[in-house]
Amino acid sequence: MEAIQALREGAIVVRLPSKRNKLKALNEALAKDNLDAKTRARYEAEIEKTIEKRDRYNRELVNAMEELYDFSALYFVYDTAVVQLKSGVKEGIFVNENLESDPQIRLEEKTFFVLRMGTTKKGSTTGLEALVVADSALDDLTAPFPYYVRTNHWARVFLRIFSPKKVIKKDARRVVGKLNKNLHGYHERVLQRLAREESES
Repeated sequence: MEAIQALREGAIVVRLPSKRNKLKALNEALAKDNLDAKTRARYEAEIEKTIEKRDRYNRELVNAMEELYDFSALYFVYDTAVVQLKSGVKEGIFVNENLESDPQIRLEEKTFFVLRMGTTKKGSTTGLEALVVADSALDDLTAPFPYYVRTNHWARVFLRIFSPKKVIKKDARRVVGKLNKNLHGYHERVLQRLAREESES
C-alpha cells in the first residue's frame, strides 16, 4: 500500500538494455590482427545487427511508455547507468525519447522505482519472463503490488514466426498498457480501503 502511493507521487525509471557486454566481446574479437576477411565481415555484421535490434527494441518500449503510461513521472536510463542511479546519482545518466544522452534531464522526485524487462526473482513467480517493477535498491516488489506483467503471450509467438519486426511493438504496447491499468486499479483499491478504515475509526 505504501509502495503504490509512493510510486504515484514519485517516478518510474525504465531500464533499457545496452547490450554492452555482447558488443564489447564482438569488438574485442574484431580487433584481433589475425582475422581473415570473411570472419571480419561476420563480426561487423553481427555488431550492426545487435545494435539495430537493441535500438528497435528500446525505441518501441520508450514509445509505448510515452504513449500509454501515465501513473507517475517517467524517466529512461541504460542498464549501464543503473548502479549510478542506485547510488544516488540523479542527473547526467538519463536518455531522452530518442535514446540520446541528455544531461538536462534530472530526477526531481524523492522516490523512484525501476522498471525492467527480464525474469521475476521472488516467490512463486520466480523465472517468469515479464516487465517487472523493482524498488530503488533494485529488489523486485511483491504481491499484492501488481509488480509484473508477463510477456510470453501466445500472440508474441505467432507474430515472431510470421512478422518478427511487429512483435516488439505489439508486445511492448500490450504489457505497458496492462501495467498502467493494473497500477491505476490497485491504487484505486488502496484508496478505497484507506477511506473505509478512516470512516470506521
